[in-house]
Amino acid sequence: MGLPRTGTRSLRSALHLLGYDVAHYPIDRPSLDTLARGDGRFPLLEHYEGLVDVAAVPCFRELDALHRGARFIITVRDKESWLASLEKNWPETLVPGSPCGPDDDARSSARRTRHLLREAVYGCHVFDAGQLSRVYDEHLAAVRRHFDGRPGDLLVLDIAGGEGWERLAPFLGVPASARPFPTERG
Repeated sequence: MGLPRTGTRSLRSALHLLGYDVAHYPIDRPSLDTLARGDGRFPLLEHYEGLVDVAAVPCFRELDALHRGARFIITVRDKESWLASLEKNWPETLVPGSPCGPDDDARSSARRTRHLLREAVYGCHVFDAGQLSRVYDEHLAAVRRHFDGRPGDLLVLDIAGGEGWERLAPFLGVPASARPFPTERG
């Protein structure tokens, strides 16, 4: 449930090393339809064991209701560092005003997904540090409130701050990988 630029790629790689097959930032048409409905019924979860990145953000409550007993991980990062990374990686051209294009065009589906996610998660399409800072704080607070009293269901993981196997493996009840914890840059 981590926002982009909080270590979600590293988390995906770590989960893969532990044997979990997870999808990262799905931009396919069925995922777009799920995001538009807001019901958390991602068809790809019939084939994957989980989602990593922003697609889970707008519907984490629905995902929790649909998948009782599932474990949830939110990646976090120092907010100033996160904002700097987000600004550097926020190309305005990814969301060119209107998400138009033929439905069967893969690029159009990706563009529509990005447009929808920016609207649903950030409430903006242009980089606005104040707005994004509020979104970061509100999302983290909402996740913590939702899982309050259920510590075994939520892990808050600061990969950029150096956390890794020592927190992730026990949370999942599996042995840590012998390989170093992955640190991927998006």
